Amino acid sequence: MKIIQIKLDKEEKPCFGEKISEKISEKKWTVYKLCLKAGIGPAGIYRLRDGEVKDLYFDTVKKIADALEVSLDEFR
Repeated sequence: MKIIQIKLDKEEKPCFGEKISEKISEKKWTVYKLCLKAGIGPAGIYRLRDGEVKDLYFDTVKKIADALEVSLDEFR
């Protein structure tokens, strides 16, 4: 039996949690520091980072972007 590998045209983009992790690393912050800056509980940030949360309020995304000092477009 021959196995055929199919390559999808769409490029896989990192999920929101991965993008948050990248930005935290770039700033050399901890998740706790992001929580303090964004006013969001650590459990929520860890769940986002680990991909457990799929639906977010716009206000939450805005708080995270503002705390990280990035544009909302960077999370697209």
